[in-house]
Amino acid sequence: MPKPSLPASAPHPTPASDDPLLTAREGAAEVRLSLPAFWRGVRDGRFPAPVYPAARAPRWVRSELRAAVMRTRMLPTEAVAARRAKKQHRVTHEMSA
Repeated sequence: MPKPSLPASAPHPTPASDDPLLTAREGAAEVRLSLPAFWRGVRDGRFPAPVYPAARAPRWVRSELRAAVMRTRMLPTEAVAARRAKKQHRVTHEMSA
């Protein structure tokens, strides 16, 4: 009996072999943070949300993590202003819902 295959339209695209999926521990090492600091960054929106190729298996695309790090390499005052604006937008959106 053949095993069922995945539907043609998978929820998340498979990354190229040179752009692997990383575990939380590998992602934290990639951005040179501790695991708790990495998860705080994900929660706060500094890093992308994980994809889930399987239940309870969060993964991050390496190129997306690197792009997030490059976005944070701005002047500290610009970074603070961007985080405040993002937080204000999120609070405003939650209040209107």
